[in-house]
Amino acid sequence: MAVLWNWLPPRIAMLQPELVYSTNEHGSSLTNFYLRSESWEPTVLVVLTTREERFGAYCSTKWQERKQAYFGTGETFLFTFVPEPKRFAWVGVNSTQDVPHSCKLFLSANQRMIQIGAGYDTGELLRSYRGPGQ
Repeated sequence: MAVLWNWLPPRIAMLQPELVYSTNEHGSSLTNFYLRSESWEPTVLVVLTTREERFGAYCSTKWQERKQAYFGTGETFLFTFVPEPKRFAWVGVNSTQDVPHSCKLFLSANQRMIQIGAGYDTGELLRSYRGPGQ
């Protein structure tokens, strides 16, 4: 986790983290996730899959803003720890061209999914699972 902390904005990295939501404690419902994390800003999502893959996202704004369809800032990024730690930051941050507003919103979330990214390349971080066959 030290690697992840080095990727966070300095003003955030000096804060003490607090566990707000865990599937072990609160279940695997996105509704529960939103209820517990809605007012927290920023948040770090860490996902551990059944295949021991570890990945996630740093989300720069409150989850209650999801009601606006698209939200977030260029500080938002995806990351993975497998096979090695890697950060996927906004590629437009150093752009010399005028970046459209739609490419400056990095989060989209509803009761079925969480997507992170901007423009044409978004990562679907989480999706609702209803059981075998989906």
